[in-house]
Amino acid sequence: MEDNDSPAVKIDPNGDVVLILNWKKLLVSSKILSMVSRVFAAMFSSRFREGLHNATPGIIPTVPLPEDDAIAFEMICDVIRYRHKHVPINPSLNQLVNIAIIADKYEFYEPLYAYSVVWLQSGIKNCTGKFYNAADWNKLLFAAYVLDTPGEFARISWEIVLNHVGPYRCFDVTDEVGITPDTIAEFDARTANLRTDLVNAVGTALYTPLENGYCTGGIKAVSEYLYKLKAQKLWPLTDAFKEKSLLSIYERLICVEPQRKKCKEASPNCSCTKAEFTFSGVLRAWKDTAFAAQFGVCLDCVKTGRESLRKKECRVEHS
Repeated sequence: MEDNDSPAVKIDPNGDVVLILNWKKLLVSSKILSMVSRVFAAMFSSRFREGLHNATPGIIPTVPLPEDDAIAFEMICDVIRYRHKHVPINPSLNQLVNIAIIADKYEFYEPLYAYSVVWLQSGIKNCTGKFYNAADWNKLLFAAYVLDTPGEFARISWEIVLNHVGPYRCFDVTDEVGITPDTIAEFDARTANLRTDLVNAVGTALYTPLENGYCTGGIKAVSEYLYKLKAQKLWPLTDAFKEKSLLSIYERLICVEPQRKKCKEASPNCSCTKAEFTFSGVLRAWKDTAFAAQFGVCLDCVKTGRESLRKKECRVEHS
């Protein structure tokens, strides 16, 4: 940890004020901060500027910000001052959360937007394909919510919808900025829709062998399929959803395939003669459609109580 008596980092070599954070000092321009933040514009009011002009020559005024994370604040100042070589492309999730907290506190959303997208996409890439860690995805969701990046929020929420087990209760990762109950309501609705669609897909798989009339081979296949599903506690699905995530249930469902035999009265219309039909094939076809968009929850719908959907103003198109 750096000594608080160490020289200030020169974010702006011509800066006129030093921000004193918990263990770091930043030399910045009050004018630039005022341009990008209404909070700093109010802080650096005309009275403050008058004090700058009347300050003792050679002594730069200071503003203490002891509650703000020093690393996150420096990254934000680097972005605002176009010090791109100093800005990491892949910050840690904790750094991303701290950036979001400061951005919310000082209303830095607009100048940070492009970097917010890059940071969140990097976080998504780092977390995808690994063992699902709810805490990590919640941090990403929190950052996307606060930094107001709808595309990334939709992608992150998709991973949560697929992998979450049980009821949604809270996504907050800090007491300073909370995600509203509307968020949880949207997650409940999206998850319920996907679960219903999966149940219907299984129903289609069960009905398909019987759709062309009586077929003993098809009846036996359906009976064996249901028996195997129950044996693996995958039927009824409503019970399985209480203990397993939607993605894990799907991955187990496609591994279940009954042995199929032709019936004695096999005709060209019998399902038992159609080699291309498989129960798992029906579910895979459902997944190809349902998972294509990788769209979880709409950020605009969350923040407006779905008013944006009614007005067709959602920034990510959905139904």
